[in-house]
Amino acid sequence: MNFCEPIVAHAKAHPEQVALVIPRMEGQRSLAEETVTYGQLLNQVARFQDGLKQAGFGNGDRVLVVLRPGVALYALTLALLASAMVPVFVDSGMPRRVIRAAIRAANVKAVVSHRKLLRLAWLLPELRRLPRFAEEGRTLGCRALDSLKRRDEGVRLASCQKDDKGLITFTSGSTGNPKGANRTHGSLVAQHRAIRRHWPDQPGDVDMPCFPVLVLHNLSCGMTTVMPRTDLATPGDVQGGAIIEQINQQGVTRLSGAPAFIRRVAEAAIERPGQMASLREVVIGGATVSPPLQQLLTTAFPDPVRVRIVYGSTEAEPIADGTLAELARVDDPRGYPVGHIAEGCELAVVATDRPLDTEQAVDAARLEAGCCGEILVRGDHVLQGYVDNPAADRENKIPCASGLVWHRTGDTGFVDEQGCLWLCGRLKDRLTVNGNPVDVLPLEKALDQLDGVERAALVQDPHRPAIAVCLQTRRPMDGPLLDQIVRWQQQQQLGALAVYPLTIPVDRRHNSKIDRAGLVSQLQAGKHKPSRLISASRPEDHRHG
Repeated sequence: MNFCEPIVAHAKAHPEQVALVIPRMEGQRSLAEETVTYGQLLNQVARFQDGLKQAGFGNGDRVLVVLRPGVALYALTLALLASAMVPVFVDSGMPRRVIRAAIRAANVKAVVSHRKLLRLAWLLPELRRLPRFAEEGRTLGCRALDSLKRRDEGVRLASCQKDDKGLITFTSGSTGNPKGANRTHGSLVAQHRAIRRHWPDQPGDVDMPCFPVLVLHNLSCGMTTVMPRTDLATPGDVQGGAIIEQINQQGVTRLSGAPAFIRRVAEAAIERPGQMASLREVVIGGATVSPPLQQLLTTAFPDPVRVRIVYGSTEAEPIADGTLAELARVDDPRGYPVGHIAEGCELAVVATDRPLDTEQAVDAARLEAGCCGEILVRGDHVLQGYVDNPAADRENKIPCASGLVWHRTGDTGFVDEQGCLWLCGRLKDRLTVNGNPVDVLPLEKALDQLDGVERAALVQDPHRPAIAVCLQTRRPMDGPLLDQIVRWQQQQQLGALAVYPLTIPVDRRHNSKIDRAGLVSQLQAGKHKPSRLISASRPEDHRHG
């Protein structure tokens, strides 16, 4: 087998179909646009294949690829996969020490990137010893990426086993230590099939994903992909109007992205009603969707556009999904609904105070419907492990007799009587109240619905024995809002609170999840002062200073 088989077959059968339309961005400004057909893409894949071979790279060699979304990125990635070589993706937004650790862990044979990163070679010994190829052309110590393009002798598909490494993607992990997700050829095919089952494509679909790796799925489906006109390093800063114009120009039928990206498009859509006639489906993933955002989406994307919320992760995509119309009809203050379990995915909710080292231990720790615990998943599309990282495997993977693994998501939640999955938070983000663990998402969900609050985040206060209630508001932190928080504190019985008005930091990848580690660091550094301290016994006003 080889993951690239259906892509090559479609390119040979439909060489004139547009495969990729990718804007070249400078911040939020589009400089130019690359358009390539399936036939032209196949030509570039073949040329990269020949160039890699001539450069001495062979079966199993790992190549670090850090490029902006573009035709070269996908042509090189497909050339590596087709040749049974392994592209390694590292988020260049990660801290330098994490990038260095990822490069060491990946054991790569070469680096392909842009000059900005390659200039760091003089500071990073891990890069200095490797052959380096620069996207912009030859430079000091680097060859040009185009030097890897040789003759087009036709794409040759290497024969791979399903467990052969296909694609390695590094994330920083909750501790900051990089973990390389091992996407084998078998798991890449299984994830493609799982996504297609729960999100079927139609002939003539044109997809606009805000998730670059989803392009590989689209190519396997034979779809046209139009990348959004935005800097994918900061998707939350997208200009919604530019996306609407692009959807209209390209006839986009499907749009997907994280909440911060989709929110900006929805706000622009409300200002421009009646546009985006081609659009029929919007998919949101990467973070929870708040009730206010649900209301905004309902207004921005009326029938016949279908809005879907998807829950998944790098290691298991998809896990669950549901339409906005379905999920808007259910409510539970304990969490956020994310829909029914995806076909081919088995899910277990287990007690968080039990050892989970064997398949039998998982069965013994299972909880009944409605009970909150850690979410575990298994299936053909669930990644079996991490690359050369037995410690991460022991922590996150539980082997099963069937050959599959239970993957520990690190998320907490429950399944209701109707089979809908609800998220309550992350295990590592739980608060400690009176010696007991408390999930944060239900608490933040309630605060997000207070008048004037844009977003709330709760963490343990590093300066005092209290919970830090951090609020991003649309207006000054006034008396009525603080009085609402006092009443909320009494209802929740959370103990002492310290209320901070601030802009809440978000994750670099999707600009949608709360960056809790960054938030705690800000508070530890003393950058913010609380507007109010609320004691556990007397929730009365103790204004700072």
